[in-house]
Amino acid sequence: MKRDNLLMECRHCIRHALGYCPKETSAPPPWKEPLSLKMSDGRMFRLVFDCKNCIMKVLASILIIFTLSSCQQPPLHQNRYYGESYNFLVKADSVQLLRFLPSEASLFQDTLFIYKGDIVAVADILTSDSLDITADITWVQLLKDDTTFGWIEETHMQRIVVPDDPISQAIDYFSDNHLPLFSILTVTMLIAYFLRKQYRKGMPMVILNDIPSAYPALLTLIVAFTASLYSSIQMFLPEQWQYYYYNPTLNPLALFPILSNFLTCVWIILIMFVASLLEIIRYLKAYDAILYTISLITICSINYVLYTQLTLLYIGFPLLLAHIILVIYHLKTRKAINSNTQS
Repeated sequence: MKRDNLLMECRHCIRHALGYCPKETSAPPPWKEPLSLKMSDGRMFRLVFDCKNCIMKVLASILIIFTLSSCQQPPLHQNRYYGESYNFLVKADSVQLLRFLPSEASLFQDTLFIYKGDIVAVADILTSDSLDITADITWVQLLKDDTTFGWIEETHMQRIVVPDDPISQAIDYFSDNHLPLFSILTVTMLIAYFLRKQYRKGMPMVILNDIPSAYPALLTLIVAFTASLYSSIQMFLPEQWQYYYYNPTLNPLALFPILSNFLTCVWIILIMFVASLLEIIRYLKAYDAILYTISLITICSINYVLYTQLTLLYIGFPLLLAHIILVIYHLKTRKAINSNTQS
């Protein structure tokens, strides 16, 4: 038996469940081994019994194991994408919790506070149906420790906490701060451009005064496409984005197809950016390389803001088509110029 063919091990044993455990009976089973599990789609998983350690092993070919991992689809819930024991990080300076639900409160309502940076867990979730109230309010009980726990309205909670996961926290930070960051980049590029014009004409810039490489122009295009795809998910499949936000992963193969495509584009952006940096270093001197890199990041940032907003108005789709045509024309022109220069 090859170890890399092992799919899972379990204490539950089919032979024992059917009453033919060799340790308990000497009666021969009415089947011939090896046994296999057959799925409804025709996949077969061979069973191996380690009777000495009371373990049943399920084996699969490498192809089946890869298929299982690549076709995994997370369950999609209708209302929320977290449950009891889910951990949150408090991002507000302070949050007031109710010790008791309003329906349980006495004359004086007891309150307590949790603070920025605290890790809290969901202890209970109660809807208006379970509380027998007419208002459509969901209450979530958050637990910090054995003595610090209380209730908060779900809509308010979602504004002041973030899932305790670095990917979710990065998404939340980027969503809250990308406009100021992009504004700083734009101002920096403009200042660098005007300073450069005081000394020499022709600041190196993507597409306008480009280097002989396709990577920077293609990077701006893939950023534009990814931004349009992100806005399309927000418009047409918002529940899938909510699921990803509360259950993030860096593996595109473990997501729904549309999210898988989005995350694949993000990985391509990172790869294209590294490739662009290598080309910038190759073709430009240090000062020009810094200016070009600033312009590249700024243009990508502008593309992100522009396409995420215009796609919501459906203008982003024809604009993306025009962007594709522009990049293709630019690359063909650069290729023709390079060919004439070499000849």
